[in-house]
Amino acid sequence: METRGGIEFVGRVMDGSETEDVRVRVGSGKYARIEVIRTRPKVRDRLHAFELLWDRAYGKPGQMSEIEDEPPRLTDDQRMAHIIGMLPQLVRMLPEDAREELARLLVEQRRIEVLVSGRQVKDDGSGNGDGADRLSAAR
Repeated sequence: METRGGIEFVGRVMDGSETEDVRVRVGSGKYARIEVIRTRPKVRDRLHAFELLWDRAYGKPGQMSEIEDEPPRLTDDQRMAHIIGMLPQLVRMLPEDAREELARLLVEQRRIEVLVSGRQVKDDGSGNGDGADRLSAAR
């Protein structure tokens, strides 16, 4: 980098003396023309150059990618499968009255789905639609 003037270039960007040619449209309509103007580095670029010089100007090695201790994030499908897998344990931990309320809400939700969809859905157990098997399974 030193033999190619890299650090000097970064230094010129940092102090704002390095310029860049930018094409700019001047005027409008049939009188419009393209001109090339020289612009100084943006503040963002100057700050980044300062950071590069500060971090690595004295021969420090470049940063290596850090190993993350955090496990990879689950996809939506994986998260849903995990939640469904935990449901039986969670329901068993609920007090009796909470399990009955949950069963009642599930039956009500099912009735609403049937009404909205306009189709008849058979109950998992007895088939009479009373949800009795679901209530007993939740207990």
